Amino acid sequence: PRVERVPLGQIANGQVVAEDVVAREHVPAYRASIMDGYAMSSADGAGVFAVRRAMTAGASTDVWELQRGEIVRVATGAPVPRGADAVVMIEDTELVESVDGEERKVRVLDTNIVEGQNIRPVGHDLRAGVVVARAGTRVTAVGGEIGTLAISGNSDFAVYAMPRIAVMSTGDEVVDTLGKTVTELPLGAIRDSNRPALLAALRALGCDVVDFGVVRDDPDALSQTLDSALDTCDGVISTGGVSMGERDWLKPVIEQRLNGRIVFGRVAMKPSKPTTFAVVPYAQSQRFVFALPGNPVSAVVSLHMFVAPAVRKLAGHLVGVGGSEVQVLRPSVQAVLLDRVELDRVRPEYVRGVLAWDHKKGAWT
Repeated sequence: PRVERVPLGQIANGQVVAEDVVAREHVPAYRASIMDGYAMSSADGAGVFAVRRAMTAGASTDVWELQRGEIVRVATGAPVPRGADAVVMIEDTELVESVDGEERKVRVLDTNIVEGQNIRPVGHDLRAGVVVARAGTRVTAVGGEIGTLAISGNSDFAVYAMPRIAVMSTGDEVVDTLGKTVTELPLGAIRDSNRPALLAALRALGCDVVDFGVVRDDPDALSQTLDSALDTCDGVISTGGVSMGERDWLKPVIEQRLNGRIVFGRVAMKPSKPTTFAVVPYAQSQRFVFALPGNPVSAVVSLHMFVAPAVRKLAGHLVGVGGSEVQVLRPSVQAVLLDRVELDRVRPEYVRGVLAWDHKKGAWT
């Protein structure tokens, strides 16, 4: 995984914090009222008091100090001035005198005022020096992680960079669906559904995706496109051209023209048997290529079974392997199968289904 330092506003949903984030300041940094009311000295107790002024959130109390026998109106979140050690909520007071709408005297009805009442002390929510986010924390769409990073007082954060992925479809018969509209398909042609599906899924994973379009079943075209993609991206996801047909050129091009190594070219599962993974030397490191089957169902299954875990790992996510990692790859639930399914007797088979909550059974089905 590649680490980058970015300002708060550039952290994307799904990114992972790469190092512990430590709070630089107390939160709150001042004694804050936790409700609308009047700040006063608890030693004064109940009675009628002169109202000095009003304090709103963001106001400063550095230049003056509340005297005994005085009270000051404070809003929720406002600083409590020096000389005050309690806040009485408005409901426990009544107005005695006002001039032109401005409070002059207020009676405090609360007879049990204690020191610290309705005051959030300095550092109550967060103490300076405390770790607010551990390395490995994933930023989610819920918003809590971003909010926590924001109050830490740091200006930028170390996060794992989201991988930049090139996506392309291959095949002379494949018609681009993201470019010029083709109303009538030639005989034997098919519309490209793989590339749009993969682009959408990879974006949902947080990847920076680059669309390399539809590439012909031609070794030169494949070689040039792969070379360009690997020059600008961390890896390539392609569909088609990995089976046993005479025009399935992808594996030979990777090995013979790009000096790549096929890590695996078949998988014992159904669908997606032809799924291929290769690594290609680049500068002092390597780039990767996932060559997925051309069948749309096989391509999407391969994406979720192989590509998604790899992308998450590159993005700093912990991928559950052997139960040793704390973050799981995807949610898992137990469900009741409503229909009989005949599975392959040799290869593990993945069957599409619809997951729904049955309120009567109290279970997923």
